[in-house]
Amino acid sequence: MSKWSNEVILAKFRSSNDAEENQAMEYLYQQLYTKVQGLVLKNSGKESEVADTFQEGLIAFFKL
Repeated sequence: MSKWSNEVILAKFRSSNDAEENQAMEYLYQQLYTKVQGLVLKNSGKESEVADTFQEGLIAFFKL
């Protein structure tokens, strides 16, 4: 999968097209989830906290 800019990702999320929103979510998940997981676990976090931390990151991204 090619690298998308923040602007492209945000445009897909802001689109009224559910397929584009799903593409953007899948892209972010594929690109970032394992990185967030590694950071959480490396900093004494638990596996159960990874999804919450990822979701909080997405919320922060939307506030850009």
